[in-house]
Amino acid sequence: MFLILRNVAYITWATWLGMSMLSCMKLRECFAHNVIAARKSVGLSQENLAKAAGVSRAHIGRVENQRHAVNIDTVEKIAVALNVSPADLFRPVGE
Repeated sequence: MFLILRNVAYITWATWLGMSMLSCMKLRECFAHNVIAARKSVGLSQENLAKAAGVSRAHIGRVENQRHAVNIDTVEKIAVALNVSPADLFRPVGE
């Protein structure tokens, strides 16, 4: 069940994804951290990732700095550009 309350929503998502409450971060934080880690692991700059994903470099910067929430289409584009599963980009840090 998805709760409407803002502070409870990410806890509900964490439970749905099978994450423990101790490793729970907001999805935006997990996504940003994992995009940065995946981008660096394949040796891409923000600019090269942006080109591969078909978005602007500024957009990638805002995503990585947690200033912008991405839509599902952009999640898919970034995952494809990084050659990872979209689900991998939402994994808790350390897993």
